[in-house]
Parts: sequence; C-alpha cells; structure tokens
Amino acid sequence: MTYAAIETSGYSGQPGEYFAFTVGSNVYRYTSSDADITVDGFLYLSIPLERNAFKQGAEINNSLLEVSLPINASIGQEFIAGPPSVPIEVTISRKHTSDAQIITPFIGTVVNFNFTEETLILTCQSVLLALKRSLLIRAFQVACPYDLYGVLCAVNKASFQEAATLSSVSGTALTSSDFASFTSGYFSGGYLEYNEGSRTITRSIISHVSTAVELNYPIPGLPGRRKRF
Repeated sequence: MTYAAIETSGYSGQPGEYFAFTVGSNVYRYTSSDADITVDGFLYLSIPLERNAFKQGAEINNSLLEVSLPINASIGQEFIAGPPSVPIEVTISRKHTSDAQIITPFIGTVVNFNFTEETLILTCQSVLLALKRSLLIRAFQVACPYDLYGVLCAVNKASFQEAATLSSVSGTALTSSDFASFTSGYFSGGYLEYNEGSRTITRSIISHVSTAVELNYPIPGLPGRRKRF
C-alpha cells in the first residue's frame, strides 16, 4: 500500500513523526513514537513531545508551529544563555511502520523559544512563509547595511581578529588585561567567538571600557582561556 492509502485507511495506519533540529554542526533528532527508532539511517530518540496541529491545504505553510519538548531534552542546552548564534533548522518527517515511504510536511526554522517549569516550547516558521514576506528595499543609510564579516561585507575578518585571555567572568561582564591594549570602545559593536567542542558560540559585544567588555548574553561555564574578538 502507498503512504496515501495507509494514511486514509480505517485501521492500517501506524504513523510516526520524526523531528530533526539542526544547530550548526549539531543535529538533535527526536520522535513521538514510544521507542527509539532508526529512520533513513538516522537514530531518533523517543521523548514525550507535542506539536500543535498542521493547518490543512496551503495553510500549512502560512502559520507558525509550536513544538513542546521536555525541559531536559539535550537541545535545551542551546538556549540556556539566550538564543543560539546560528539559525536552527527544523525538519518534520512522517512515515508508517508498515511502509518505507517518508514524507516531509514541514521544513522551517525556529523563530522563538520559551521555557516553562517542565517544557521547552519552540516556535517554528515554515521556509515558504519566510519567502512570502515582503523584503525591505534599501535606499540610503549612513551605517553599512551588511552583516559584519558576512558574505557581502568587504572587511577581512582575519585582519581584525584578536585573542585575549580572560581573568574574570561575571554574567555578561568579561575582564582581561588584553582589552586595555586597545582604546576604549574598540571592541564595541564586534563579537566574541568561543569554541566549545564542535560548537562555535558567538556573542555580540555591547560595550568596551579599558579592561572590560559587556556581552549581550552570558556564556555559562565560560573558562578563563583565550578567546577571539
């Protein structure tokens, strides 16, 4: 039987949903099935997760989708100190146990998150909805419109990269004697990069005065070793 035939049958359906969240080089895979399962060569961990209903027809791509996961799900570590510094891609797949065909009813990105006492709620937006939105037309502005060191930015990142050894960390405040080698304000508007295993964590620098810089979000457990600014 085809997927469509099983889906519309009165008793043959054994549906399972498979969620893949991609954060940089890390991929978190979960399923709403009652046991861990390997689908298309990837292991999906069984956890108690829920989502709101898909809209019917074309409306599936015109609304936001909320996915609720246990607060101790491993993907939660990406949100402890604020939103991740890279987009989070979301792919939801479906298949029936008795059928090999896999369909993908939703591909999008996480646009918001919220913690409750027991759950992590991720608000997801379809990529098709994002493409339908009107884009701004740039006419004239004083500041450069491009992302710093982005694809269209003409500034060479390596030419302005500096390493510093931190002497103290308190929330969003970092201290290092290396900062004092530059005029106050030199690092303001830039950002910090910190490698943690396979992840590169990025934080914007709000201000720089003498030996201290202030970040937009803290980095939990940030040790006092050399960082790139």
